[in-house]
Amino acid sequence: YFPLLKGERYIAEGRAKHSFWQPCTINPEVVGISIKYGRDWLTARPRTNFYSVGMNDSGRFCECKQCLALDVPGEMFRTRPMVSDRYFSYVKTVADAIAKTHPDRYVSCIAYSRVESLPQRVTIPKNVYVVITQDVAQWFDPAYRKVDEDFAAVWAKKAGAFGTYDYT
Repeated sequence: YFPLLKGERYIAEGRAKHSFWQPCTINPEVVGISIKYGRDWLTARPRTNFYSVGMNDSGRFCECKQCLALDVPGEMFRTRPMVSDRYFSYVKTVADAIAKTHPDRYVSCIAYSRVESLPQRVTIPKNVYVVITQDVAQWFDPAYRKVDEDFAAVWAKKAGAFGTYDYT
């Protein structure tokens, strides 16, 4: 379940056990666990309207061949290499499965860091609630603000539901 990093399986221990890495989201067992846990969680909480598959606070994504094959070669956003297609492929798979048992609920995720850009080859299902991150403290610069506002408008059209997490 742990990512392959620089040719070796990264096993998180100690303080890094719960962050500083991303699971291998192409692994069928990881996907299955995400679906099962999501269904169980939503069933146990009938008043909750979403289940989160948000990423850990880290850009350390798996480098196995199957994961890398889902990436758009050379895709960059805000000077960072993106892995949005890989991540949103995982989100879509989980959301499609959740929709079969909980059609009135959302799968939520955060478009942040290396998954900030819109996926190019993955259609986001209507039951996915995407939260983008924006540094509104930079909005004193009209050009920066325009880029952020345009970016949010595109995400709002593509996501099933949409919100922002603002850095102030």
